[in-house]
Amino acid sequence: MDAITVKDIMDCIERLAPQDLAQDYDNVGLLIGDSKRRVNKIIVGLEVTNSLIDEAINKACDMIVVHHPLIFSPLNRIVEQDPIAHKVIRLIKADINVYVAHTNLDMAQHGLNDYLCEVLDIKPNIEIGFEQNRLLRICDVKQQAFKQLVWHVKERLNLDTIRYVGHLDKQIKRIGLCSGSGMSFFDMAIEQGADAYITGDLKYHDAVKAMELEVPVIDAGHYGTEIICRQLFENILKENFQEDIQIFQHNAFLDPICTL
Repeated sequence: MDAITVKDIMDCIERLAPQDLAQDYDNVGLLIGDSKRRVNKIIVGLEVTNSLIDEAINKACDMIVVHHPLIFSPLNRIVEQDPIAHKVIRLIKADINVYVAHTNLDMAQHGLNDYLCEVLDIKPNIEIGFEQNRLLRICDVKQQAFKQLVWHVKERLNLDTIRYVGHLDKQIKRIGLCSGSGMSFFDMAIEQGADAYITGDLKYHDAVKAMELEVPVIDAGHYGTEIICRQLFENILKENFQEDIQIFQHNAFLDPICTL
C-alpha cells in the first residue's frame, strides 16, 4: 500500500463524521500539523494531556487523534507559561500532528452516541427523531426496574461509582441517551416518550427537575460516557488501514474526578 498520510487518516474519520456535522462553537479537524505528512504510528485518546504527549513522543507517534479539542478558545499568545500553548509548543517541536473529531463524531450515525448504545447493548429507535436531533438517542428496552439499568450501565462502562436521580423501583421501557454533557436534550427525550435518561455532568438544578418530573436519570460521567472514544477511533482506523499503521490507546488518562 502507498504511504499513508495525515489526510488519509482525516478522510477515513470524516467519511463517518464529516466536519460539517460539528456544532458552530466547536473546533474540529487538523489543529496542529501538515496534512501531507506520512503516518506510521497513531495514538488515540479523549484529551491531549501532557501524559498523552509523553507517550506519543516515547512511541515515536506521528499523529494524535482525540475527541476533545486541545485548542478551543482563541490563543492570544504562544508562550510556555500558558498550559495550552505549552502543549502546542511541545507538539510542534516533536513534529506530531493533532486531529480532533468532537461534536461531529457525537452527531454522526454510527458515531460516539451510537457506539455508546452498542457498548450498553441497547438499540436506538431509528424511527424517532434522528434527523431532528442527531445528538439524542431514544432506545426501547425490555421493561425493567430502573435499578437494573443503573447496575447495567455501571457494569458495561466499568465504573467504580455511578450517580443517579429517581426511584430505583420505577419501571422503565424507553431510554433517552446523550454522551458527555447531554442534559440540554432531557426535555426532548421526554417529548419522545423516554421514561429514563442516561448522560454525564448532571447539575443540581437539573437533578431537582428530573426528580420533580419523576423521570430517573443516570449520570455516568463525562469521562464515563466518552472514554470509549478510544476504542471507537481504533475500530475506525483498523477497519480502513488494518496492519498498515500502528495504533495505540492512551490508557494512562483516568477520570480526573475522584470519589472516596
